[in-house]
Amino acid sequence: MGLVYLPLPQDMEVMRRPFGELYEGSKLEDLPDHLRKRAREAVLCSVGDVVTGYLLKNGLFPNVAVTDGKTLRGNVGLSKAESGYEVIQVHNPPGTVSAESLSVITDMSQKINPSCRFWITVEGEEDLLALPIIALFPPSTITLYGQPKRGVVLVTGNAKKEEALKILERMQVARRD
Repeated sequence: MGLVYLPLPQDMEVMRRPFGELYEGSKLEDLPDHLRKRAREAVLCSVGDVVTGYLLKNGLFPNVAVTDGKTLRGNVGLSKAESGYEVIQVHNPPGTVSAESLSVITDMSQKINPSCRFWITVEGEEDLLALPIIALFPPSTITLYGQPKRGVVLVTGNAKKEEALKILERMQVARRD
């Protein structure tokens, strides 16, 4: 499997809370219209099967979709056959950011623009991969991820970039085989 980065316990506590604006209940119904107004000039990223499925169902195609085929550890049947996506597979053990995932996201951050479409398929768990996207992607990025049993979290541009970078820098390196 290789090298992985493990968040410190205090950082896990921070990441359990919404890292941006939480859309839940009736407010969630307004999210597609809110995104349509801003997505033309932005890079749109979704992390999680439910969030990605929600966007696609509402006619919004993320520039980067990150999914693992599961939600709350149950299987989800989300098709990666959406036209125009380059599919990239990575290994990412639960509760970590693998060196492989970080490398793919770092490379992607250098070439991403509103016309690109990448679908990262994760063997393992994608939950923490919003963190390097928030930290490394350009200021025009809108990142969405699922907040379990609550709704969808929206993080815009530089709003949490510095905090995400600090969490990544504090992560401990470990080897997982």
